[in-house]
Amino acid sequence: MNWAEQIFGTPLAAPETVFMRRLRFVFIGSAGATVIGILAIEVVAAVFGRAGAGACLLVLLLIAACSGSLFFYRKIRIDDAWLVDRDAEREGNES
Repeated sequence: MNWAEQIFGTPLAAPETVFMRRLRFVFIGSAGATVIGILAIEVVAAVFGRAGAGACLLVLLLIAACSGSLFFYRKIRIDDAWLVDRDAEREGNES
């Protein structure tokens, strides 16, 4: 165990992979685009019509919901596995 872990404890998050970073950016971007679409609903409706605006917001909501669900599901599993591995390594080094 290094000095930083002795002071602060075990980090609670696994290192981020390239896939998880991209998935996080997709989720944040789609959630942000959904917020902007909701705030600018009058402009979106003027450009695409009421039905088109509803369809655009529905697609944005679905993308945000799916990418967010996938991101958090995988993130929790990766972090849990990483913490278990870290604890197993620590127990193996102490004995």
